[in-house]
Amino acid sequence: RNGPILNVAWSISRVREASEYVLVIKDITVQKQEEELLIEGEKRLKAIIEQMPVGLIICNSKGIVKFLNPLAEQMFACSNEKVFDWRINELFESENQEEILKLLKDSKGKPHVTTGKRADSETFPAEISASTFNTIEGQNILITVIDITEKEKLEKLKKQFVAMVSHELKTPITSVQNYIQCLEEGIYGTLNPKGNERLPNIERNLNRLIDLVNELVLVEKLESKTLSLKKSDIEVQDLLDLAAENIRTLAQKNNIEMDIEESPLRIHADLDRLVQVIINLCSNAIKFSNPGSKLVIKCLKSDNNFRLTVQDHGRGIPENQRETVFEKYAQLSADDARAHGGIGLGLAICKNIIELHGGKIGVDSQEGEGSTFWFELPDSIIES
Repeated sequence: RNGPILNVAWSISRVREASEYVLVIKDITVQKQEEELLIEGEKRLKAIIEQMPVGLIICNSKGIVKFLNPLAEQMFACSNEKVFDWRINELFESENQEEILKLLKDSKGKPHVTTGKRADSETFPAEISASTFNTIEGQNILITVIDITEKEKLEKLKKQFVAMVSHELKTPITSVQNYIQCLEEGIYGTLNPKGNERLPNIERNLNRLIDLVNELVLVEKLESKTLSLKKSDIEVQDLLDLAAENIRTLAQKNNIEMDIEESPLRIHADLDRLVQVIINLCSNAIKFSNPGSKLVIKCLKSDNNFRLTVQDHGRGIPENQRETVFEKYAQLSADDARAHGGIGLGLAICKNIIELHGGKIGVDSQEGEGSTFWFELPDSIIES
């Protein structure tokens, strides 16, 4: 009385054989407000979705399509009305309903490359990711779709270019190497003091070019899946010793102390490729470590999994760059390439080699305090 207006739900029933009634009233004001907010939120979400620059699909938890935004309609060459109540697998090739639903629900926003199918049966490469959200009707799945046709064409052209450049460089590099060797041996006569002084510098630059070509060739093989691993049972200590031999000189040159803990472990893996990974991780750490600091390498066992860590005390890596450092041609800054050389392939090679082993790689870092690069190989420990 004289108070606010309430939203209520009520029911009335007569008491048996009496002239009295029971009126039950429930205050649903808060529930009504929540419903109105949810409806308003859905309207706003739909308006945003319609303007998004990527294809968006909404389906329910059973995978029944409920909505496509304009870009998705264009992408799949069909209208909302046509695909309404389709099963989600009808929009993608070679994906049954159960598989694609599990993929979408388990993806947690991570992208997955698949094949989209237009209404005219034409197909296109698509990158999809999904997340769930709740509505009055229950849980729905929001799927983002990106047509990566042009991206794949560019990747193909890039690979062809890398393969061509690598092949074309090998012959002249070999000729220059032979020429330098002849100069060193005095076959073309004796060099003057200035020539002798400059020859080592020429050789260093040539070796950098050789390393670059080798990295380009390796990346191309890793990405095209033409590189096969030569796994065997190996002593982890042998692995560490081989890597240490290759990085000790660089560490000494940069005044970095190396602390490599001995390991009694044995694992099943490709020795040469893991040595390459450790060398790359350590070389990268040494480049960005403070002179006089320490580089610590440890090997750990967790259940049947093998884990190796490389800890430095350098400048650290910003949080927003910790994932991208493993991408091809990634550099934290343009100054890094000029100061330290390389074109950002080392960590990408590490990532590919570890993933080829079925493992994972990452980095933990604190800006200004250093970084710890690590990789794990599942089920690789050999019990003695």
